[in-house]
Amino acid sequence: MGTKEKLREIDGIVINTLTNLVQDGTIPVSERMYYGSQISPNVSCYDEKKQKYRNVELFSPAIYDQEHHAIPYSNKWEVYDDPDRKTRKIIAINYPKKYLDFWYEERRRCMEGYKVGGVFIQGAHYWYLNYWRIKAKSRGKGYIPPYFLDLDKEFFDLVEEARKTEKNIMMLKRRQIGFSEKVAALVAYEYTFFPASESLIVAGLDSYSMNTSAKCKTGLDALSPNKANAGRPFYKRRSAGKDKPEEFWSGYRVGVGVAKGYESKVFAITTKDNSQAASGKSPTLVIMEEAGINPLLMKVYGMIRPSIAERGKKDGRIVIFIGTGGEMSKGVGQMMTMFYNPERYDLLSVENEWDENITPGTMSACFFPAWKYYVMDNDGNSYKDQGLILLKEERAKLGNNKKDLHEEKTQMPFTPTEAFSVSGLSPFNTEKLLRQRKKLLAENWDEKQQWGNLEFIYAAEHKSDDKVDKKKDVLFRDKGSNIVGIRWVPAAPGEVGEVDSDGDLKYPYLVIEHPERPGESDSFEFFFTDEIFDSLYGAGTDSYDKPKAPTSDSLGSCSIFKGYRNANSTSNMFVARVTWRPSKIEKFYASTLKLCLYYNMCQNLIEWSNVNIFDYYKNMGFEPLLKERPLITYANVKNSKIANKFGIDPNTKYVWEEHYATYIEENFFNMYDFESITRALAYRKTTSKDKHNCDVTISNMLALEHMLDNRHLGIEVEQTNEMNNEFNYPIGGFVHGKNGIESVGNYFNEAYEDLDGFYTD
Repeated sequence: MGTKEKLREIDGIVINTLTNLVQDGTIPVSERMYYGSQISPNVSCYDEKKQKYRNVELFSPAIYDQEHHAIPYSNKWEVYDDPDRKTRKIIAINYPKKYLDFWYEERRRCMEGYKVGGVFIQGAHYWYLNYWRIKAKSRGKGYIPPYFLDLDKEFFDLVEEARKTEKNIMMLKRRQIGFSEKVAALVAYEYTFFPASESLIVAGLDSYSMNTSAKCKTGLDALSPNKANAGRPFYKRRSAGKDKPEEFWSGYRVGVGVAKGYESKVFAITTKDNSQAASGKSPTLVIMEEAGINPLLMKVYGMIRPSIAERGKKDGRIVIFIGTGGEMSKGVGQMMTMFYNPERYDLLSVENEWDENITPGTMSACFFPAWKYYVMDNDGNSYKDQGLILLKEERAKLGNNKKDLHEEKTQMPFTPTEAFSVSGLSPFNTEKLLRQRKKLLAENWDEKQQWGNLEFIYAAEHKSDDKVDKKKDVLFRDKGSNIVGIRWVPAAPGEVGEVDSDGDLKYPYLVIEHPERPGESDSFEFFFTDEIFDSLYGAGTDSYDKPKAPTSDSLGSCSIFKGYRNANSTSNMFVARVTWRPSKIEKFYASTLKLCLYYNMCQNLIEWSNVNIFDYYKNMGFEPLLKERPLITYANVKNSKIANKFGIDPNTKYVWEEHYATYIEENFFNMYDFESITRALAYRKTTSKDKHNCDVTISNMLALEHMLDNRHLGIEVEQTNEMNNEFNYPIGGFVHGKNGIESVGNYFNEAYEDLDGFYTD
């Protein structure tokens, strides 16, 4: 046995464990030479018994059929279709017919696909195998054509299925699986064969979008007349802006402002500092690179979705999301939500056959497990059983090193849940959080989540309504109009993630459970004169002061926590949330106010670090909805320098963290917000330099802190009655007067020194 191989037999299959290549007696594809004229019609490219591909060199006739290499070339001609795609044209036809026929046939294969040996491959896959070039791993070999892989066929088949069904597609994968080359080839394919096409390579970081763009240029350069490459007739002259290396287009300029050529365009875009960077384009293809690290993922997608369809029809236009296990942080919660709710986000759905204990028929987006492309044979077939054995052995070598084992699982995941496990050291019980996340997946958790919008109900809509006419003194005003209530507007299937004319989400509110009210707990309309269960809900908000939505990945968040009413009702759980950063800061403030009003006019505990929101509530006449400083938080805090009446000192965050950790430890089974669980897994202590976009976790902490304080203040849930235009709050509260909401009493009329058992019922 030489130094270049280390043979091992696993379940009857001999593998060189240095290369993970199956030793089955076949020779490498690069050493096989076939001529098109010599291919037998009886040759099979798929072994039905073994369910393996074979003779895969036949998928690359332009590489292994050598006759065409002698075809002369002139940079004065190109093979292409008219933009109307009805006629074929060729410039300077002065070559023998057999050459022209060859290239027309090659173009047809690239456009329509290719079938040989009983196996069909997509046109883009044919292009990739025959005309693309990738950097060889072996030293000194330069750029070589890619070989056939079963993984690649699955990739191109899924993309084409998404196109035909007018869906977008999300693909979750392990590291080092060659997807950057495939998506670069797709961009180049769009650029080469579709006149006036517009491809966007979008990422949260410049490095990802520019890397794919560079690979695209390298592949296109290989078609240049100056290169010894058989694909030269497909070459398109390329132009680029002098100051914009991130974009280029096919064509050239004649004189001033006169464009010639295909006019296909490619843009490399980063949304790190500008979520609207992709707006204003009319893309035919969008590649969303490393979606799991993009904190503005849903917002960017919402801006792109309307432009990808024309009059409700995509006509082949598509958005492709790529996510890599271990390459996730700030956008992981959003990507996970989309992955497990593909239909809601207009994504191609496939059956989830990877996660454990999943109900049969449960759908998800697409996943490529670690064993794909791990143990291979010379015909590009992946060996699942052998791959899993070797991968499990690698995990076993790490022993009790939890950090390294976690990293190994995320980067080489067997299941989507492993891929979505954010690396790091969460202060919360990750085992219980992961357990609940797995449970939600098994129970179709998405059915428990609703997305929608909250709208004010104006008096003009209910002129003859007794609730309005008899209680005019409870009306609020908005731009001169009287407000008498608030209603829930659910998002229809496929509408989640859509944006309005300002580029803001149309349906930013997440609801796990709608508010309970006496007699009408299922009502989606709430009038401010309606009876309520007072103090059943409490809000917490992580706000911001600077209105720079397009240039910040920090979001505002408001969470609603439900306390205890009786044994027949759900309790002690987070029931609603709004997390976003709209174009106008007042829009976020208003969204927190609407959420509080909808949940029985509950108070809001807000972190006292970004204080403009407090002024907003006061100026709008809603000061009584501001929660005063919670005693339970401050009881043992000695270093607080905040003397404000409302809100909570950020220096007390360590207290919130402890309380939230206790909640997760004892009530993890009550968590139904998928993103909250994911964000808790990604959360870091306040001393960490990387906060991992913890806005959701902070708002949850504050909502919990709010309700813990209410419990110690002796506030009990009771049904309110209309008595002299007042709501009967047990301790403090407010009435609706002619001048807005007026405070009554003070919650802080007692001091509590003994905090033992703060979490007990």
